[in-house]
Amino acid sequence: MINIIMSEFGDKRVNRGGGKFGDLHRLDPSVTSFASWFKRDEVCLTVYSDYDIDVKGLDIETEVIKVDRISSKERSGYHSADYYKFYGMMKSKHDVAIALDNDMVATSSAVRILPYLAKTFGVCMPMNPRLLVRIDGVRGDDHNYEVQEDDSEGYGLTYNLTPMACNPKDERAQKLLKSTCENLQSKLGRGGTAVWRGMRDTGISPHTLSFHWCVCDSGLGMHADPPAGNVVGIKDPIMLHIGHDKVKNHYIKDWDSFWNETKNRKR
Repeated sequence: MINIIMSEFGDKRVNRGGGKFGDLHRLDPSVTSFASWFKRDEVCLTVYSDYDIDVKGLDIETEVIKVDRISSKERSGYHSADYYKFYGMMKSKHDVAIALDNDMVATSSAVRILPYLAKTFGVCMPMNPRLLVRIDGVRGDDHNYEVQEDDSEGYGLTYNLTPMACNPKDERAQKLLKSTCENLQSKLGRGGTAVWRGMRDTGISPHTLSFHWCVCDSGLGMHADPPAGNVVGIKDPIMLHIGHDKVKNHYIKDWDSFWNETKNRKR
């Protein structure tokens, strides 16, 4: 069984990329689009939340786990959402756990390969277009990485946090996710920075998923001079981060037709 892990904090939907989703369910388009590529008995959903989230209307077996935020500080919702994606994967009792943000769409049957990659490598995460820890962890929102805190000086690779996949029975996955959770709790900040610290402290790295797995609106390297291009436009995408309007507008010309096809895909 594939266990989709999601975490939602605060009773109002806020997408950092600015995307608007109208009347879509709070957990869509991610849940419906991802699950549409699998048979009904292949996937289930676990949602961590600090409020009584309504999961009616989703065509998937769902468990809701109510939890407290990991802090009361500013951006506690973001910290908690990241934390419970890592925690949820670590605690999953299923064969594969896959963590998703709620503003993703799976556009290719290639998503069916993700469980294989998770079982083979233990943990998988997509490459972040900002590329380096010293860029994402120093310039991104809620940054708290200091280039002098380890000998890498921030020249390690940084990751996006959707989609992430793991084999919960794999010792490597358990060690990395546990360390990531501990680092995020002890030094609240960006989830990607907590992943780097977990990698550094355990010596365990995720299998790196290419940009096709998380097409988002971000220039390569961020703040490049001259601009170094953008992931938007890559051919044969697998998952789109359509919380970024630029991504949605580039790849999906007729949303209503696309969404109807997705909802009605034979399972």
